[in-house]
Amino acid sequence: KKDHVKHTKALRRAFDRCKVFVITLGSTEAWQFAHSGDYLVLGPDPEIDGHLLHRKTLTLEECNEDLSRFVELYRKHVPNIKIIVTVSPVPLNKTHDPDLHVVSATMKAKSTLVVAAHSLVEKYPDCVYYLPSFETVMYGVRNPWQSDMRHVSNQAVRRVMKLFQIMFMEDQSE
Repeated sequence: KKDHVKHTKALRRAFDRCKVFVITLGSTEAWQFAHSGDYLVLGPDPEIDGHLLHRKTLTLEECNEDLSRFVELYRKHVPNIKIIVTVSPVPLNKTHDPDLHVVSATMKAKSTLVVAAHSLVEKYPDCVYYLPSFETVMYGVRNPWQSDMRHVSNQAVRRVMKLFQIMFMEDQSE
């Protein structure tokens, strides 16, 4: 408990001092507690009673609402915050959707998140900016993946970081 309180205070200080916040969206699949509807931060232990949790795939509308709520809340506490939103290119390694193969579930999730990210930029053009890391890895690098086909190659990481530098950094010397 003491560590949690200490961690929470440090996190709050970091959020309050932050000038630029980068958020990477990764998946639309989530788990909710059945009794409250609150979301788990991580996937549940497979041993947990299935009646305690519900699987949920967030819709585009839900993603838009949640992201807007995040921006509004952050701006309430840090009015001049700048937010860079991006979508992770890393594919899902499993899905809880019984009707979709993991490849299709990945594309559905990533497509939803890219549209949600662009919607957020359109809604908050004064403080939210989009970094196309997903698109850069998927379509802008000759060899985007390491041999396991799940982890992004060093070449792709360098390309994304160079794009970040060009788009968001004033000093282009490095």
